[in-house]
Amino acid sequence: MAGIIETHRAGLVEIVSDLGEVTMAASDPIDPDTSARLLAIANDLRGVALPLGMPLVGEIANVICDVVQRFRVGSSGAASLVKMLYHTLRKAYDAVGRGDQLQHETEIRDVLKELRTKIAAGV
Repeated sequence: MAGIIETHRAGLVEIVSDLGEVTMAASDPIDPDTSARLLAIANDLRGVALPLGMPLVGEIANVICDVVQRFRVGSSGAASLVKMLYHTLRKAYDAVGRGDQLQHETEIRDVLKELRTKIAAGV
C-alpha cells in the first residue's frame, strides 16, 4: 500500500507543477484553451489531494475549479484570482511536504468559504 501512496505523491508533484505553469501563463480574460487546461489539472489535483492527506490543497483546487467554471466566459480578474489561489495552494502543499502546519490555515479556509459563497451567488 505504501508503494501506491508514494507513486501518487510523486504524481502530485507533477500535477502541482503543471497547475503552476498554466496558472502563471494565464492572462485576463482567460482564453478557452487555458480555461480547459486549468480546469482539468485542478480537477485532477482535487481528486488526489484528500486521499494523500492534503485536504487544504484539495479544497483550494476545488475553488480554482469553481472560479474557472464561473468565469470561463472571459471575465476580467479571473486570472489574478486563480494566481492568488495557486500561490496559496503552493504554500499549503509545501507545508505538508515539510511536515509543517500552514500558518493562517483557519483564515485561508474562511476566505475559501467566502469565495465559494460569492461564486455560488454569482458575484
